[in-house]
Amino acid sequence: MKISEQWLREFVYPKLYTHELANQITIAGLEVTTIETKLALFSGVVIACIININRHPKVNKLNIYKLYDGKIVHKVVCHRYKISQGNNIAFAPLGSFIFKNFRVIKRKIHGVESYGIICRPYELGLETSYKEIIILPKKAIVGVDIRNWIKLDDVIIDVDLTPNRGDCLSLRGFARELGVLNRIPVKFLNFENVHIHNSRVYPININNPKDCPCLVTRVIENIDFNTITPLWMQYRLNNIGILSINIIDDIINYVMLELGQPINTFDIDTINGKLNIRMAHIGESLQLVNGSHIYLRDDTLVSTDKNHLLEITGIIKSKFSNISMDGNTRNILLKSEFLNPLSLTGQARYYNLYTNSSQRFERGVDSTLQHIAIERATKLIIDITGGKAGPITSIQYEVYFPCKRKIELSDKKIEKLLGTHIKTHEIETIISLLGIKIKHKIDCIWNVEVPHWRFDINNVPDLIEELARIYGYSNLISKINIFSISRMELKKNLSCIDICKQLITREYNEVITYSFISSELQYMFDPYVAALKIYNPINKDMSVMRTSLWPGLITTFIYNKNRHKTSIALFEKGMVFIGDNAQYVKQIKKIGGILTGTRYSIWTSHSENLDFLDIKGDVESILHIGGNIESWYFEYVEHPALHPGKSAKILYIDKDGTFNNTVGWIGAIHPDIATALNINFEVFLFELDIDLILTRKSIKVKKISRFPETSRDLSLIVKQEIPIIILIDSIRSISGDWLTDIKFFDIYQGHGIKFGYKSITFSLTWQHPFRTLYDKDIEKIMLNIINYLNKNHEVTIRN
Repeated sequence: MKISEQWLREFVYPKLYTHELANQITIAGLEVTTIETKLALFSGVVIACIININRHPKVNKLNIYKLYDGKIVHKVVCHRYKISQGNNIAFAPLGSFIFKNFRVIKRKIHGVESYGIICRPYELGLETSYKEIIILPKKAIVGVDIRNWIKLDDVIIDVDLTPNRGDCLSLRGFARELGVLNRIPVKFLNFENVHIHNSRVYPININNPKDCPCLVTRVIENIDFNTITPLWMQYRLNNIGILSINIIDDIINYVMLELGQPINTFDIDTINGKLNIRMAHIGESLQLVNGSHIYLRDDTLVSTDKNHLLEITGIIKSKFSNISMDGNTRNILLKSEFLNPLSLTGQARYYNLYTNSSQRFERGVDSTLQHIAIERATKLIIDITGGKAGPITSIQYEVYFPCKRKIELSDKKIEKLLGTHIKTHEIETIISLLGIKIKHKIDCIWNVEVPHWRFDINNVPDLIEELARIYGYSNLISKINIFSISRMELKKNLSCIDICKQLITREYNEVITYSFISSELQYMFDPYVAALKIYNPINKDMSVMRTSLWPGLITTFIYNKNRHKTSIALFEKGMVFIGDNAQYVKQIKKIGGILTGTRYSIWTSHSENLDFLDIKGDVESILHIGGNIESWYFEYVEHPALHPGKSAKILYIDKDGTFNNTVGWIGAIHPDIATALNINFEVFLFELDIDLILTRKSIKVKKISRFPETSRDLSLIVKQEIPIIILIDSIRSISGDWLTDIKFFDIYQGHGIKFGYKSITFSLTWQHPFRTLYDKDIEKIMLNIINYLNKNHEVTIRN
């Protein structure tokens, strides 16, 4: 939401500079994305009054105007515009600068000297619907700089609101938020109700009070629809990104931005019969202003007259309800309603009609604003366009209004959740500033009632979160937890937390991503698995349910990469959804990770790029925490999302030696995917089925041997196609019970090695529990290993 700082400070005025204000808003949880300065592109232009108008003696299309700027009288030659004696206008005297840095100088126009320029919006660089000379109100003070009168210099703060903060989608709501943060009062609108000059009311019927429990209307007759929207209002709307349309729509948009309550308007003379609020019928269609048709579902709330659908209530109007653009509209109906947010959930997304109204109604509008908004809009309409207001008609079904939310809060609950003691008077101050009423208090237990505009506070944790936010996260004291260590029984199985802790100790960071992703990413990473399509996606990037965690991880990785993060290690645990039929979709809990960057090498004393073995080591550390090291097998198999030469399937080996289950995958991202995503360095991925890796081998405790270890290096020449894991398993099977460790630490191909072969070196370590091992013991084992490898794998010893 874009917010005018100048407009905002009319409601609340914290003693903070713009950047300090933006920082405070962000820290409070409402992220400021951009700050844009709006400066008027002129100087020296003042308000002047026309005191005399004469025809130009030579050119019929020109007039000679005499203007008073509060100090002296100026003579200006100008075109014959629709201005008259006594009008206040924008005047650029000699020496002033107008748009594009044009300096105003004395000019002779057809023999008559001109000492300035009577300005149009274009000459001041203003984007408005004014086509001719700027005519200012009679109350405008002659001689005042026009940029100060219209308040043209402004700063626009763009805030990315979370979906639960619909109360901040207005200047009133945002001012309330700043008032709480800075402990200062907020100046809400204070205006007198308009006088009633006619008794006309319009008949309305609500068929679905559960979805529309409150409707407020008013008829205004004899308005001047051709009135031009005041320059100050146009400028404020334009700065926030809303183009000026006509005087009525501009006022309605202005009130919506000010209060947060959408209002709809109808030309009464074009409506036929009673206005009816009901659910659409299957097959009904709504014709938009551009002529296109929308076919409606039967769960869509609509407003109709006797002949036509007038609007999708709370979202968009139809062709038949739009105010006449030819200027003939004289009598209008203002309609302001409270809608149940659930009745609009997903509707705008389904019809692909995102409007300012739908954005507010979906998130929840204050159920007490309807009357205030109608009065405010009426006041502006009558003050600017004239007209006669009728009485306000209100239909309310209070039984369907949001229930009053009452919460019991205690200082003990606050301290338990926040880990910090907050003083009683501070708690009560924050609660009061938030608009929360303390209904009853006993000791340090408060029974409170949540205000109607806060749809996001429903329980104790919600309220305590608000307390922490306003109190200031930086004021929460970090404490070291003191606890005693006791003997802990070893759990039969691992938990997901154990796996997460293992990755965290290896410097991974956990992320949480959406379960719905774009169909393009889904096909890119898992093309052969059917994905469940979303019926009404939030946007096109969230159109299918994920079948893998990799798309979400890669999206997070790209976000960080674009912010110049070079070393990234992330993991996520969550559900994936297999199948394209919602009734039979299979949910599988998985854990996945992504790794890229550099590591420091103690051998070369400089950084080296991470490679496949780094992420393989991380995955092995997960698989090994259960103690069943021999139960996992990495098999080279290609995967459509992974590099053809750097991918492996992870298999679980049963006790009988059979490969029973595919546990997961590991490898480098496929070069084609890397190119498509603009990734120009190696990125490694893994994904594991959590349920298949939670088994724990029963741990047998044995006494640590006090006798020395004995190690040997074994260099072998093997065929290129033989996997290293096969050799490791063979060596382990023939090395006896005294083998404590086997490490692969070198591989070589090239000069001195026959084509199609590779040189591999292992380090083997033995330790006997009851005696020292002698060379003859080890030599016998080594000979057995060599003979076994030669016989079964045609392996030879490297010279």
